[in-house]
Amino acid sequence: MSAHPPAPTPAPLMTESVGPAAWVAPGAVALVAHPLEAQRAALGQLLATLGLTPALATGAADAAARLTPPALPPLGSLWVLFDEGAPTLALCERLAAIPQRVFWGVVALGQGAAEARAALMAAGVDAYLSYPFGRDDLARLALSVAQRRAPVSAFGALPPPLGTAVDKAWMQLERVDYYALLELPRDASAEQLQQRFHQRSLVLHPDRHRALKAPFPHVYDKLNELYKRLLEAYRVLSDPERRLMYDVALARGARRWDERVALELRELSARATRPEGRRALLEAERLRREGRWGQARAAVRAALALEPGRAELIELDGCYERVLRVIARDPSCAAAAAVGAP
Repeated sequence: MSAHPPAPTPAPLMTESVGPAAWVAPGAVALVAHPLEAQRAALGQLLATLGLTPALATGAADAAARLTPPALPPLGSLWVLFDEGAPTLALCERLAAIPQRVFWGVVALGQGAAEARAALMAAGVDAYLSYPFGRDDLARLALSVAQRRAPVSAFGALPPPLGTAVDKAWMQLERVDYYALLELPRDASAEQLQQRFHQRSLVLHPDRHRALKAPFPHVYDKLNELYKRLLEAYRVLSDPERRLMYDVALARGARRWDERVALELRELSARATRPEGRRALLEAERLRREGRWGQARAAVRAALALEPGRAELIELDGCYERVLRVIARDPSCAAAAAVGAP
């Protein structure tokens, strides 16, 4: 990425149109990373008018030093990063790996090419503001990002135990599977699943929090998104066929339902014509992905026992038999074999 020219001085802030932010989480910090001292100071002063406490860094490398406890910024904070190219991208990628990132806003400032801007957005940057811009432009953008990223517990809109629980769930939302989201074991019964979803719905259904929509829209939106993910989990896990396919996808490293994966698994299980046989083939695929080849072949043979003359199943059973022979000679091959198709 080419070097960026010095950033121009932003235009005067029109404070009457922006003003201090009631949305900013108490104690939130604006971590400003810019190589030019005058720009750092100006940006810090601007963000202070929004209720954020400025913390200044000389660039991406200096800002990266804040990524270790106890230097981590409070939840609800905002990172304002001058685009230095590769160092800024590396910082954003490190930020994305931290669970607290869901409660930090990230705004990049610069004159990077479209490809460079896209790379930063893919790394999780919330917004990219290109020079030249007015101070009011930055203030509005910073306020919007801070509002969207703020933890719900910061504003007292929910009872404290519920606010804390929602923030905890939101922090892990993209990092856990459906079972963990519902706090259920993977062998949970249909009755346990229904009971748990009912319990969560009584607390999180958007209709119960409609009064928050106008005064606390970001709180309402987080509750709504969390409920939608719970509903997604329930709909998949309460359908026996979809649940079995989801378990296979979990063994492959997925966390959410993916129709493309489901289509692939339906094609795989179509080697059997009977429902019991198709379920057995899906179970075989899950066991194979977990490296449990002997049990996987037993599942294939169970499907074959239902349709002894079916050529597709005879061929598949033969594949498993050959792989098991290789593994018997060299057990280290088991993990590598689990990745490819049988």
